[in-house]
Amino acid sequence: MFKQDLLAGQRILVTGGGTGLGRAMTGKFLELGADAVICGRRGEVLAATAGALEEQYGRRVATYSIDIRQAAAVEEMVDDIFAHGGLTGLVNNAAGNFISRTEDLSSRGFDAVANIVMHGTFYVTQAVGKHWIGEVKAQGGWQPVGLRNRRLQFGRSGPFFTAFLSHSRAMGRRMWQKLSSPG
Repeated sequence: MFKQDLLAGQRILVTGGGTGLGRAMTGKFLELGADAVICGRRGEVLAATAGALEEQYGRRVATYSIDIRQAAAVEEMVDDIFAHGGLTGLVNNAAGNFISRTEDLSSRGFDAVANIVMHGTFYVTQAVGKHWIGEVKAQGGWQPVGLRNRRLQFGRSGPFFTAFLSHSRAMGRRMWQKLSSPG
């Protein structure tokens, strides 16, 4: 359906890229010629996924074991990613989930989910966005094509996230508008 090299020269960060939808999206990006960076909380899962995907597609997959709820850790990860080649795309896919009826969900459970989906998404998007803005400034300011290839996409993980997903998308759209406007 897509040209084999559609994403050649691209490097995409997928949060929650070790399993599920994140792993599947990463595989598709690799199939289309991109290199990838995946992050998640379980280093052994990330390493296994990266190894399998690299073997299958012959593309490079870097990994970072991180809890995106920790803003300082996210900044450190993103700084390291940009020190080793940068990014051209971001997929905020990381999520938390509890198999629980709403009335049985504890406030701690809700906080865990909300902190990953809302705070984590913001921390990663902001950290990457700062680097992209810096790239534009380093090129002498706004370039009409400078951020056109930057894509913010949001994965879904379970029905519990409908409200959070709407919030995350709205936040992402607003950040995207700010990043892509010349002023």
